[in-house]
Amino acid sequence: MSMDQTSVTAIMAKNVEIASDDQNIQNICQKMYEKKIGSIIIVEEELFNESENISFERKEDNLLYTAGIITERDIVRFLGSGSILKFSLAGEIMSKPLITINSTNSIKDALEYMNLKNIKRLPILDSNDHIIGIISFTDIVRYLIQTMNQSPLLIENQFPLYDESFINKLNEIWSHDYLPF
Repeated sequence: MSMDQTSVTAIMAKNVEIASDDQNIQNICQKMYEKKIGSIIIVEEELFNESENISFERKEDNLLYTAGIITERDIVRFLGSGSILKFSLAGEIMSKPLITINSTNSIKDALEYMNLKNIKRLPILDSNDHIIGIISFTDIVRYLIQTMNQSPLLIENQFPLYDESFINKLNEIWSHDYLPF
């Protein structure tokens, strides 16, 4: 199946980590390190409950339950500014608003949207506006590599501008479990 026919749900990570906007950045970094993840969804402190679905239903004051996302890029930007992790809260450094994609969208849609918004991760919403997963640029590259291994012509048809050396380089990078971005 091609990228424009495959749903984002086929390759999404289903376990989405969340934290409240009043948690300190050091704790969030520790959680990201322990879970080996590159982002955490941030929710408003008064609505934080790790056991519930994350929802986008609106409250009376029209604020979303979800507040934003903290990514590796946010942490680097924060540290680069000279701020101290221990005394800063998630709500101070998170990226907002949270940019999402629907579960009915294709992998190609996700890739195009990531490129348009200059982001590397997209939480995925179901028809009830609950976050059911997250897709990353790395997930898409993995999918492309797997697809390429199964059918090189399929990749070539989806990305006719990329020559064989590009595809070989992707394979080389992926086989070493290293992505330079």
